[in-house]
Amino acid sequence: MAKKALIFGVIGVVVLLLGIGGGVMVGLKFFGSDKPEEKLLPPGPTVSLGSFTINLADPEPHLIQLGVTLELEDQETATMLADPGWMSRIKNEVILTVKDRRYDDLKSSEGAQILAQDLRGKLNSILPRTKKTRKVPVRQVLFDQFMLQ
Repeated sequence: MAKKALIFGVIGVVVLLLGIGGGVMVGLKFFGSDKPEEKLLPPGPTVSLGSFTINLADPEPHLIQLGVTLELEDQETATMLADPGWMSRIKNEVILTVKDRRYDDLKSSEGAQILAQDLRGKLNSILPRTKKTRKVPVRQVLFDQFMLQ
């Protein structure tokens, strides 16, 4: 009788361990990371837009001073942006987009990231897509300087 209890105990532990192992494998298979590892792209060509000092849309006077650099998809876009006409349009879009912001919206790093994403979206909407890949021309908007007063 004791031998039967021991055999059932050992079999129970083995079945329990197999169940736990199988559960872990199934969990990793179905709930693990589905994303393949993203390749980190090397930096693209950059174009500096210079520094801006802009009044913010607050009732009390607040200023933002920022330096903006665009990381571009390819050298073809960088060459296109050397044209003063495109540069004027881009600078105008930056000023108009930033001017509508409030001090409280921009004082956190999250607010600065949202501003960079909004600027990227606005600039990509006015610039033509690249000829070779048909991708949007601006990969990232980078701030060289960011100061609120």
